[in-house]
Amino acid sequence: MPTLNINDVKSSLGFLMSSMIDSGRQAMRETFGMQKPTWLSQTERFESFFSQLSADQGAIDNFKEKFIVPLFKKHELSFTGPIINEKDVIQDDFIKNKDDDTQLKLRKEPRGLFLHSDEGAALKSLYLPISEAYTSAVEMSMKNKQRNVMLPVRILLGFYSTLFYSLKDLPEHATHDDLEAVRSNIKVLNEYMESLDTKEEENTDSEGPMGMIKGLLGNLNFDQIGDMMNKVTSDEKASEEFKSVFDKMTQGIQGGKAPMDVMGDIIKEASEKAGEDQQTQTLPGLARLGEQPIDEDDVDKPKTD
Repeated sequence: MPTLNINDVKSSLGFLMSSMIDSGRQAMRETFGMQKPTWLSQTERFESFFSQLSADQGAIDNFKEKFIVPLFKKHELSFTGPIINEKDVIQDDFIKNKDDDTQLKLRKEPRGLFLHSDEGAALKSLYLPISEAYTSAVEMSMKNKQRNVMLPVRILLGFYSTLFYSLKDLPEHATHDDLEAVRSNIKVLNEYMESLDTKEEENTDSEGPMGMIKGLLGNLNFDQIGDMMNKVTSDEKASEEFKSVFDKMTQGIQGGKAPMDVMGDIIKEASEKAGEDQQTQTLPGLARLGEQPIDEDDVDKPKTD
C-alpha cells in the first residue's frame, strides 16, 4: 500500500470522500442491476463543492467552522472514545446505521452522521453522508471479507483524519486530550489497514492470475457457475466453454464494466447460441427458404391416352 499523504484538511477530507465513492462504486460492481444510490450522488456533489473552495485557505477555515465543529460538538464523546476495544473489535455503533424499522420514510437528509451546514441557501442541499457510505462499506466487507474489509477502515481513517486536522488549530473547540484521543484512533486504524494490506498482497501473490480473476468476481465458485451454464444452455460442454472466455471477462472488467454484468452477457450469449442451434436443427435452412430439392417421382406427369 502506498504511503498515505494526509497532512491537512484538504488531503484528509479528500481521502475520506474518495474512500466513500470507491465503496459505492464497488457495491454497484458487485451487485447485478444495482442503481446508483442516493448517498453516492450526494458524495460526488459534495466532492465537487469542496474542490472549488479547497484552494482558498480562508474558505477552508470557514468550512471547518460551519461543517466540522458542529458535528464534533454534537458527538464529542463518541469521537474521542477508542475505536477498537481490547478484543480488536471496531467500535462503530456511533457511525453505522441500524435497520430500525421496515416502514417507508421520506427522508430529507441522510441517516446517521453527515457533514452539512444550514448557513447559506446554497449549502442547504449539500450533504456528505458518512454513515450511509460506511454502512454500505461494512455490508460489502461482510459479503467478501478477503477483498472488501479495507473499505470501511479507509472511511474511518479518513473521517478521524478530517476531524484531527480540522480541530488541531482550534483550541477553543477541542482540548489537547480530545486531539490526542483522535490521533490515537488514527494511529490504530492506520496500523490495522497496513496489516490488512499485507494479507491481501500475500493472497494475491499466492493465487496468481486465476486468483486475480476470481478476486475481481468476488471469489465466486467457478464449478457452480459451470453447472449454472449447463442448466441455461442444456450443453454438457458449457462449463469448459465458460472457462475458455476468461479473456472476455478480463477485457470487460478492465474496460470498466461490472463483473456481474460481464458474466451476465456471457451467459446470455451462450443461451442465445444454444437456442439458435436448436432452431437450426428443427428447421433446416433449405426447407425454410423453399429451396428443398424436388423429387422427380413426386412431380405430376401428363396423362397419356
